[in-house]
Amino acid sequence: MICAYRDQERPKTIMAMDVFKKAVDDYVALGGGFLSFTPLVGDAFLDRHLIARLKFLKGVPEIKELGVTVGSGRFRSLSTASTTMNTKR
Repeated sequence: MICAYRDQERPKTIMAMDVFKKAVDDYVALGGGFLSFTPLVGDAFLDRHLIARLKFLKGVPEIKELGVTVGSGRFRSLSTASTTMNTKR
């Protein structure tokens, strides 16, 4: 696997919450289901909005499962993990 993060030339940013919510709304309109927090470059655990995003998703019943793939050596044992969202809201 190759990580393109070091070769990326565009500015490194974190997705704004309003953009994230719009993306989730669009995904739900398509039927929802499984959602992956696997970024193209970077690491989901470095997202300063991760907790807020998870709290938002907990209120979206159309998101049934959540997955994440991480590349950090600290989380090597969690290289691919998936969990079922708590359906009791």
